[in-house]
Amino acid sequence: MAVQPETRIWIALPDHAMSKKQMQIGAICLDKASGKPLVILHDIGGKLVMPIWIGLPEVRAISMASSQTQPERPSTYDLMLSTIAAMGASITDIAIEANDDSDFKAFISLDGASALRLEARPADAVVLASMTGAPLFVSSDMFEEMERVAEEEAAAKLMADAKAEALKAAEAEKERERFMEFLEDVKPSDFARFAGNDDGGPR
Repeated sequence: MAVQPETRIWIALPDHAMSKKQMQIGAICLDKASGKPLVILHDIGGKLVMPIWIGLPEVRAISMASSQTQPERPSTYDLMLSTIAAMGASITDIAIEANDDSDFKAFISLDGASALRLEARPADAVVLASMTGAPLFVSSDMFEEMERVAEEEAAAKLMADAKAEALKAAEAEKERERFMEFLEDVKPSDFARFAGNDDGGPR
């Protein structure tokens, strides 16, 4: 008899009053550094932004959801939504959080007879939010972490620039010293052959 592989159920603990910001799904663009697609989340006021890296299947699903286009065959996301509906539940909200290792995680909250909070990839969670219109939240500490990383990167850049300027100044000082040594060793007779040649060539 075939042995069925063990299936892990990704059920998360309840959300305990997490401080979070409601976000909206914005533009899809390409990351210049990696060339990978990402979707930009922004708050209602447009002051906060959060990039989420996604793949081509997610790009296709979000684009179809935004244009209200139905696929010819159900996708994996359609299958998941059908399964949730068959359970007599629906998605109430979606939250993207960061753990202690600064890894992004998403949690999908369901209502119904068996209220659950399912763990998911942020990319998949954003797709489901685009398909269902469920509220999408991002934990506030993620923006604080992004600000901290940005400050560290800015400080590292300043240090690198300062080091480059110091090396440049040191090289300029060495060049000046070499020139001064040249002037100390040169004799007036070294320039005699150039006397009377104002254009640098023989007459």
